[in-house]
Amino acid sequence: MHIKVAGIGLTKFGELWDKSLLDLALEASRDAIADSQLATSQIDAVFVGNMLIGKIAGQDHLGPVIASSLGLNCASFRIEGACASGGLAIHLAIQGILAGTYKNVLVVGAEKMTDAPASQITWALMGASSSKERKAGLTFPALYALMTQAHMQKYGTTREQLAEVSVKNHYHATFNKKAQYPFEITPEKVLNSSLISYPITLFDSSPSNPVGRQQHQRCVYHGQRCCL
Repeated sequence: MHIKVAGIGLTKFGELWDKSLLDLALEASRDAIADSQLATSQIDAVFVGNMLIGKIAGQDHLGPVIASSLGLNCASFRIEGACASGGLAIHLAIQGILAGTYKNVLVVGAEKMTDAPASQITWALMGASSSKERKAGLTFPALYALMTQAHMQKYGTTREQLAEVSVKNHYHATFNKKAQYPFEITPEKVLNSSLISYPITLFDSSPSNPVGRQQHQRCVYHGQRCCL
């Protein structure tokens, strides 16, 4: 059986204070449905990949909320698998098609962390860690820093080589009008940026742990707002 992507939709990446997670999910979903040229009545199921909404907003029913908001009367699921949530949503959607249960499915990946305090986001993200890691007081920046140090010791990876990853990612972003930071950076910019957890610096990191409005904390990232 050949399975194809009939349509796609993508929102702008950023803080997007004026939009909720549901707003973003519906925007991408409607664009994907329009691009597919399918009628909503032809969609047999909705698979939503999301990790945090239950912890930061108390919404554990995101699949049906998105389906009903789109006017769909079909099976709907929320899939949680930490950073793999979106991939697992696609995987399960494919399995449903291969099994013959569904013909047309809508797969949505949605996450929004700018509407909650950094402490709450950090706590929620650590739900993907082991109990030993949480007891040790590790956060993911610290955990990844330890993993990076181990990689450097085992393979001789250098900080300069790691910096090139961010350089490459920013270069690719210049081709995407919906990227959050569509500009190039230099290896020196990465290496000289603020240290987060050795050897990880600000420009090695994704701006995914922002603080809420009420805390009014901001760090400067090429003149744009972000926080870690």
